[in-house]
Amino acid sequence: MGHSEIPLSPFDSNLLIGSVYKVKPATVDVNLPSAGKTEKKFYNGFRVGNGGVNELVFIENGERAIFGRIIEVRLPERERLEVQEKL
Repeated sequence: MGHSEIPLSPFDSNLLIGSVYKVKPATVDVNLPSAGKTEKKFYNGFRVGNGGVNELVFIENGERAIFGRIIEVRLPERERLEVQEKL
């Protein structure tokens, strides 16, 4: 492994960014608690994502992983109204 490669596995629990709560035919809905945070996250000296748009992700499925891309990050309407009331 070269110096510039990240020594990790898609199954490494230190890289967990969220959990799937709904599976649809072409997409999944995921809870990404750190997606809105602005601070950078590092692992083994490398920057890793928090769950932002266009980030590539692995979705663990037992001993396999599904490779995907985050295409949208948003609050559900009911939660967005709660957040706006506190501003």
